[in-house]
Amino acid sequence: MILLVDDNRVSREAFAKILRLHGHEVMEAADASAGLHIMDNNHFDLVITDFVMPNISGFQLIAHVRQKWPGTAILLMSGYLTPEVGEMISDGVEFIAKPVDVPVLLNAIERLVPRQ
Repeated sequence: MILLVDDNRVSREAFAKILRLHGHEVMEAADASAGLHIMDNNHFDLVITDFVMPNISGFQLIAHVRQKWPGTAILLMSGYLTPEVGEMISDGVEFIAKPVDVPVLLNAIERLVPRQ
């Protein structure tokens, strides 16, 4: 199952729809606080998060996930970072730049959580 965390409702709903059309089970969170609350009650194979969000940033969310659920794959999306900077600040986290190219997103998900 995938948790999609993005404070931009239009982007979040569009990404979720695409992922569902490609056979993924997706839960959505409008911010990192809501995402962490959802994670307390569900198991996720992958967390996809935006970087810039109010209150708790995507980077802070990644730190929480790494601490509490260390085996969970993480995909960071941002229009504010370059892939090189994304890799430097998020060791072990896959990074894709916004605007997101759908085939790039789907390929990243397949690498992080291959279907059995």
